[in-house]
Amino acid sequence: MAIEDVYQGDIGTVITINFEDDGVALSLAGATTCELYTLRPSGARGKWTLTVTGDGTAGVATYTTVAGDLDVEGDWRVQGHLINASGNWVTNEDVLRVHRRLGA
Repeated sequence: MAIEDVYQGDIGTVITINFEDDGVALSLAGATTCELYTLRPSGARGKWTLTVTGDGTAGVATYTTVAGDLDVEGDWRVQGHLINASGNWVTNEDVLRVHRRLGA
């Protein structure tokens, strides 16, 4: 996951998650679960439903933020979760830094 310049209150920020096992893409085709776990700086946990990109064979899924998602500044922890016919997978934990918005 590589995202720069994310700000508190941003809407429309696309978060891209790559599901891989030893560098090989995991198929998302037919996945029963494809989500992004979130851990806010406060310790509150949540999850967002990911959208599979293309036919799913590249192992790429995205989430586009909506109003209320990025409600606090600080370092968020995120981790992709996938359940497909091959198993139950999680990505490495990553940091999503949400910067403070100075204006109203």
